[in-house]
Amino acid sequence: MSDFFSAAFHHCSRIAGWPLRLCWLALRWALLILALLWALVVVAWAVLHWGILPHANEWRPWLEREASRALGVEMRIGRLNVESGGWMPRLEFVDVRVLDPAGRQALRLPRVAAVLSAQSLLAMEPRFVQLLIDTPELEIRRDAQGRLFVAGLDVDATERAEAGGASDAWLDWLFSQPELAVVHGRIRWVDEKRAEARPLELSDLNLVIRNGLRRHALRLDATPPADWGRRFTLRGQFTQSLLKRPGELQHWSGQLYAELPRADLSQLRRHVDLPFQLSEGDGAVRAWGEIRNGQPVGATLDLALRSVRLKLLESAPDLDLDHIEGRLDLARTKGSLSLQARQLGFVSGDGVVWPRSDWGVTLQLGKGDEVLGGQADAQRLDFALMAQIAQRLPLGERAHELLAELEPQGVLTALSGQWQGPLDAPLSYRVRAQLDGLAVAARAAEAEGHLGRPGLRGASLDLDANERGGTARLAVHQGEVVLPGLFDDPVLPITRLATQLSWKLPAASGKASGDVELRLRDLQLQTPDLSGEFEVLWKRPVGAATPGFLDLSGRAQRADATRVARYIPQWLPATRSYLSHALLGGEARNISVRVKGELRDFPFDGARSNGLFRVSAQAQGVTLAYVPPSESGTNWPAMENVDGELVFERAGMEIHNARARVLGYELSGVNGGIKDLGHARVLALDGSGRGAGADLLRFVRGSPLDEWLGNALTAASAQGPVALKLGIGIPLDDASQTTLKGQLQLGGVDLKLRPELPPLAGARGRIDFDRKGLQLVGMTARLLGGDAGIEGGTQRDGSLRFAVQGQATADGLRRATELGAVARLAQAASGQAAYRFQLAVSKEGQSELSVASSLQGLALDLPAPGRKEADAALPLRLLMTPTAAGRDEIRLELGAATAPLLQAQLQRDISGASSRVLRGALAVQDKLPALPASGVLLQANVAALDLDAWQQRLGTLAGNGGTTGAGAGVAGADSGDDGLLPSQIVLRSQALKVAGRQLGHVTAQIARDGAAWRLNVDAEQLAGRIELKGVHGSQVDAVQARLTRLSLPRSEAESFSELIDPGKAAATSSPLPSLDIEVDDFELRGKRLGRLEVLAQAPAAARDWKLDKLQIRSPDALLTANGRWGDTAGRRRTQLDWKLEIADAGKLLERLGQGQVLRGGKGVLVGEVGWDGSPLAPHYPSMAGNLNIQLDTGTFLKAEPGVGRLLGVLSLQSLPRRLLLDFRDVFAEGFTFDGVTGDVKIAAGVARSDNIRIRGLQAAVLVDGSTDLAAETQNLRVVVVPEVSAGGASLAYAAINPAIALGAFLAQLILSRPVAAASTREFHISGSWDDPKVEKLESTAARAVNAASAAQ
Repeated sequence: MSDFFSAAFHHCSRIAGWPLRLCWLALRWALLILALLWALVVVAWAVLHWGILPHANEWRPWLEREASRALGVEMRIGRLNVESGGWMPRLEFVDVRVLDPAGRQALRLPRVAAVLSAQSLLAMEPRFVQLLIDTPELEIRRDAQGRLFVAGLDVDATERAEAGGASDAWLDWLFSQPELAVVHGRIRWVDEKRAEARPLELSDLNLVIRNGLRRHALRLDATPPADWGRRFTLRGQFTQSLLKRPGELQHWSGQLYAELPRADLSQLRRHVDLPFQLSEGDGAVRAWGEIRNGQPVGATLDLALRSVRLKLLESAPDLDLDHIEGRLDLARTKGSLSLQARQLGFVSGDGVVWPRSDWGVTLQLGKGDEVLGGQADAQRLDFALMAQIAQRLPLGERAHELLAELEPQGVLTALSGQWQGPLDAPLSYRVRAQLDGLAVAARAAEAEGHLGRPGLRGASLDLDANERGGTARLAVHQGEVVLPGLFDDPVLPITRLATQLSWKLPAASGKASGDVELRLRDLQLQTPDLSGEFEVLWKRPVGAATPGFLDLSGRAQRADATRVARYIPQWLPATRSYLSHALLGGEARNISVRVKGELRDFPFDGARSNGLFRVSAQAQGVTLAYVPPSESGTNWPAMENVDGELVFERAGMEIHNARARVLGYELSGVNGGIKDLGHARVLALDGSGRGAGADLLRFVRGSPLDEWLGNALTAASAQGPVALKLGIGIPLDDASQTTLKGQLQLGGVDLKLRPELPPLAGARGRIDFDRKGLQLVGMTARLLGGDAGIEGGTQRDGSLRFAVQGQATADGLRRATELGAVARLAQAASGQAAYRFQLAVSKEGQSELSVASSLQGLALDLPAPGRKEADAALPLRLLMTPTAAGRDEIRLELGAATAPLLQAQLQRDISGASSRVLRGALAVQDKLPALPASGVLLQANVAALDLDAWQQRLGTLAGNGGTTGAGAGVAGADSGDDGLLPSQIVLRSQALKVAGRQLGHVTAQIARDGAAWRLNVDAEQLAGRIELKGVHGSQVDAVQARLTRLSLPRSEAESFSELIDPGKAAATSSPLPSLDIEVDDFELRGKRLGRLEVLAQAPAAARDWKLDKLQIRSPDALLTANGRWGDTAGRRRTQLDWKLEIADAGKLLERLGQGQVLRGGKGVLVGEVGWDGSPLAPHYPSMAGNLNIQLDTGTFLKAEPGVGRLLGVLSLQSLPRRLLLDFRDVFAEGFTFDGVTGDVKIAAGVARSDNIRIRGLQAAVLVDGSTDLAAETQNLRVVVVPEVSAGGASLAYAAINPAIALGAFLAQLILSRPVAAASTREFHISGSWDDPKVEKLESTAARAVNAASAAQ
């Protein structure tokens, strides 16, 4: 101990410089004072325990007053309990209440327990070792004026400032207590400013605050309302600054942690004014906050939220997030602000997925939080997602507009960037990044003639840039580059692009100077149109408004020719327009591009321009419309398969040594071009060619050459080689000023100038032509089978005239099918004749043709009057002249001028593809009639005319072989030269042979109206009107005849049957016509039958005549019938149902040529009959049918005695006679009969009957047997029963019927009338009809009578 004091004295003496005695004195006083203080503490403790604390409750009113005065609100204490034990007493406050100025309870403390601390003596204020508040109730209120009250205390900052900080004393006292614990508390938040907000309560609140000298720790656990979420925790660790009061929170530093396992964030909007509108959102949140000197300097936030919907600005759209997860770190230090995201990702409500990634931004801040620089880094950023999210963020109108314009897409990785200065105008910066799938929208140029902002899609970029420039490796695969203002189509599809970019920027200084430079090295470009390699340098002074300087060089392996125009800049509209219409196909290979100079002077065609622009390419298979229709308004055919060098230099275009084909015609050595595509554009081309004449004519017709040559070759055709030399100059702006000069060399060409003209075979010679016309030089050819010389060309008035002189052979004329009827008539010619041919073509394209020939040496083998011998002269004169646009007239004269054989005048419409006769007149050995209003009129007056011979000859000439008859003539006429078919014919002939009939003194008028023919005929054999309807070639739909007389001899009847035979019509597949015929006086085979009416139809499917009506009416009888004539079992057969009503049988027989053999006789014959063949020519061997005879009273006249006349009873030598029962050869004159009845059956041409009976006054005649109609033979048995008594004959007449045979009748007669039976005679008739054999037989009845008499 002594050592300790000794050392202390020496140390005091050394430091203070005092003597040891003074040091000892000071120490004694210090000890004395310390003892005195300790005594005072003991006295105070004793007073507190035994003097004050036992009476503490008595001090309660005083405490309420002092506390109310100190706090400014009324405080009430229910009871105050003190427990004294140990050194420090324990206090307990019960039912402590704090009322707000309105008298409402703001704080209620049911129980407060506290243990005083000894520090209270030193601090001179209550200090507690532990302060426990059990089940408190606290109200925090905001009134309508926005003032905030906590436990009734106004914590408004203004109020506190006016109080001089006295209201902060309770914070100092609170954070000076060693420990404060609140258990099972309840806090109620009432917001009177939000009338619609319900009060918010936090229940089961536990709060622990532990305070040290400088350290403070707190923890808060509370349970919000059920719709707010689950119970949450708030913890904090803080340190206050040295020598600062505990209540000065602005000097606290530390960390605050909050954990919300689940919270409904949308409930915040009801009680808190957020800087954004939060509509929905719930989840878990953890947060760490870093506090320094009372200010937040950093925060870490872990999020796991779902169904978040917020709106950052009223004008911004809702930001919907399906869920968001990750961590955000916000740190702020002096001069910097940092925001870092770690594995932050989210999914928006519309399905946009932001993958988890790391990124961060650090800002360097100056005064007033001015941004002085910063840095940014990102692991992965999706531009498209950023743009979508940014539209929902309050970035400002300009930022949103920029994002809408850029439409950015792509993924940015490994971003690292730093900058100094403001972000929108940095003083320096450096950026490194890798971009994949980059897409940026272009922006149109702000003014015409300027470039807009380029766009990009499908690019990858490795970037390293700073304020002085940078480098980048650019690659594009299956993307596009958009260059607005450069090309007419700004979108440039990219198949592959790779290049090394570098750029330089001038140094930032007060005075703008230097160049902006962009360089593309090793640019490898492949598009759908071309592929190649290029080097590009572009630069422009800073601030200049010019397009800049461009140095471009490169080569391309190939390019699609049709796409060349799309790479021509917009400021060359004329060039681009020409190329877009001129290049129609093919490829350009080995393309070389060189551009160098100021772009404002492009294409460097000015007088003082020293720039360079040259593009050369080898054209391969190019289709070149060297004069596009849109450029000149004319129709120049395109060059195809162009191979040659194509050069664009400055403003011009050149073609060098090219080969091409134009509509199949091959050209070679083509040189020329356009010197200036922008001004006074003139296309000049020189070349030669050799190819087929047909191809050359297509070229001429497909170009203005045809018009310039007077349309001379418009309808021409050619076969054979033709050589061409051509020089042409075409002003593209006024093609009418085109210059032209050329030459054609024909080397054996088959040339046809017009379709109606015969061809020139083996044409040789030269044709010189220019814009004014053409000339033929040394032209020869074979024409119409002989050699011909041709001369002529364009005349001074612009028309064309050609003269041809040569020999025409019959064979050559036959082959000249263009001559129509002339070529067919030439088949009947032989030999040859000279001719002269002249053709004139006006400027309007109208042709005038004249042909003259004597035809001497040419023979014609034609029926009269067309026959001509070779030595005879038959002058031919033909003139074809135009009359109006598309119209001409032909005049033909054949024969001597005084008596011509043939004359013709035709007017035609030649405006179409083929000529058409409008009207015409023809005359044969007659005066040429006047032209009719329409159609063709033929007038002929010949002594004798054999139409059958002409039809057969013309049919042969027309190629129909030996076809004869009317059908052949019509077919021949219809096979060609339809327009020449007369519509009207006036014919006069003394002898006319037609259809095998010879007609005399014929006068006929024939008229055609469309498909109908009308004939008015007056001849010896017939007279009347005939109309043929629906005539189409050899087909006639209907025939209607109204004749006053018609005579058909036997031979003509057979020929008429052959003419109308439906079997022949079926063979030609032509439908049969319907018939409607009426003849007032019909004579058939020399017999005048009376009036004839026929109605017949021939359905096309049946190929038969259906006879609806056949009627022959005379005063003596009426025959009606119907039936058919057509195919039956493969045979042509006639089948008739007929009825003959006889008024006077005697006169009927006389009309049929049988003379006066019968007087009277009236009755009916009814039956049906059929035979193979025509109705007018019965075929007896095939005849079958039946008939019934019913005649009344009559008398046979001029009958010779004897029974031999009975042989004619069934003689059917002529059908009409036998059917009408001519009994002249049976009975003598005066035999009168009362009736004739019977039935006849016909089979295979044999007629049979067993019941023919004739009843007369003298006798009854019974007949049975048969007769062969074809062989004209008979086998008949005739029984004559004399009228011995009326009963016998009557019995005979009555008994015989189809059911009783003749033998049975005789047996009955014998038994009943033996006398009459004895007088009966029986005959057998056989032999032919011309020589019948009559045998008298012993009567069976007589034999029976004799036998009976003998027996008696």
